[in-house]
Formats: sequence, C-alpha cells, structure tokens
Amino acid sequence: MREANALVSNEQYAEALEKFIWIHEKALENEKDIEWYHFSFAMEIWKGFGEKYPPALQALKDIRDRQSAVLKSCGTDLKLFQDVVAINTCLKEESESIALFSIIMKQSPEFAILCWDSIAGYLFKTKSFEIIGKMVKDPVAEYSRYENMWKPVRDISDEPKNSDFKKMAEDLYVERVLSFIEFSTFIADKESARVIKKRALAVVDNQKIKEIIVE
Repeated sequence: MREANALVSNEQYAEALEKFIWIHEKALENEKDIEWYHFSFAMEIWKGFGEKYPPALQALKDIRDRQSAVLKSCGTDLKLFQDVVAINTCLKEESESIALFSIIMKQSPEFAILCWDSIAGYLFKTKSFEIIGKMVKDPVAEYSRYENMWKPVRDISDEPKNSDFKKMAEDLYVERVLSFIEFSTFIADKESARVIKKRALAVVDNQKIKEIIVE
C-alpha cells in the first residue's frame, strides 16, 4: 500500500491504479481470513484516490459489479460477498448489498446463512424486518449471538485509553438492541422483546433501552 500511495503522490495515477488492483486481488487470493478492518481502510484510501483520478473509482465499481454478477449466478464464495459488502460500504451503497443478499437467499439458502454475519448489521440498521424474518426465527438466540460477539469489543473499549471507542461500541450495541426489540415486536413476539430488553439493561444502563415500550 505504501508503494501505491507513493505513486499517487507522484501523480503516476495509472501505475498506482494497477498497484491498487494487484493488492486487492492478492488479498482475495490469500487463503487466510482477510482482516476486514484493514481491508476496509484500504478501500477508503482507494476511494480517496478515485476522487483525484476518476478511473480508479470506476475500477472499484467494476470489481464490485463483476463479483456481484458471479454471486448472482449462484456463486458461493464468502470472500467475494464480504468484498462486495465492503466496497458498497465504502461507496455508501449498502442498499446494493441488501439487494444482492435477497437474491442469494432465494437461490442458495445455505450460502445465505454463511453470509448472514456480513450483512445483518445493515439489515437491522435499515429495519429490513421482512428479510430478517426469513433468517431469524428466534430473536433471543440472535441477540445472544450478537452479545457474545460484542463482549470482546466491550472488553477492549473498557481500557482507559479507549474512552472514545467505548462510546462508539456502546452506541452500536444500543442501536442493535433497539432493532432486536423492534423486530421482535414486528413479528408479534413480545416475550422475546421483553427478554432482550431486560438482558440488555443488565449489560448497559442506557436510557434509550429503558424508554422503549414493549406492550
């Protein structure tokens, strides 16, 4: 990435774009799981490059579109789906990820289960409860899964030097909890809504969670 950035700084844009594409392809070829935080950061750099050199932004969109086409043709490569989601997030086109997931749900339900963790956050954030309802049959179990994934993040944020990160982590947690409760109400499962609210308040003492009404 340093070499690519150096090429951008020297205004060698065509060469820089080739380097960005090469780095991206190598990341996907790696058999190990991609560190998606760093991968997303790299895409943000690519997007910034694209603001200086429009062909770079178009190249990123072309990669997204090719990979989406593979997945729409019954492809079942989880890394491709995660990559498409990451690109759409970078481009602020999350609706494209949701649309793709809807297609995957219909043509390959088993693959959709593998993709779930990569798209669930966007579905809950946009209150896409019709889609969520096809994937989540037990709201309390889904909340428990999320809580278990979130706890390590909370533990890191509890360190004194991470006060800003702690607020961000808690805000994300509260947002998801409220969505879980709203989804439970949407499917007329008020008992799950009450259980989730009670358990969440045992984790964080948050006014928004306290105030949400579960009738």
